[in-house]
Amino acid sequence: MSVTQVTLEEALKNLSSKLEARLVAISASQSEIKVQISAQFSEMKSEIQLLYSKLSEKDKLISELNSRIEYQEQRLLELEAKDRKLSLVVHGLRKEKNGETLEQNLQDILRSSLEIKDNIQITRCQAKTKQCFCSWQCQET
Repeated sequence: MSVTQVTLEEALKNLSSKLEARLVAISASQSEIKVQISAQFSEMKSEIQLLYSKLSEKDKLISELNSRIEYQEQRLLELEAKDRKLSLVVHGLRKEKNGETLEQNLQDILRSSLEIKDNIQITRCQAKTKQCFCSWQCQET
């Protein structure tokens, strides 16, 4: 064997060892990177799930608030309709009938037209001006 051939073989072995050492280092580095990426991915996944749950809670609250608003708007429309109806009823009272007082007449009309079953209190009623002030308490259904 010649000197150059031995030197060449040693150089190849040397290079092979260095390449193998680098491959091992790269492989270890890749493993570390994979572990870090996996940990970061898990952390991000948890954060995303938390954000989704918060968003879901907010959506539920918004939905609940919208339902409450719709209910209140409906109640307001009903109360406005009853108020208009009451106004028409009171303005439609002309005089006492069947020997009843204006207060009794108004109570009868309120019970029948507005379907009020509760006790109606007439606080003030003036026959001359046909202005009546009344109150009642209705139970929520």
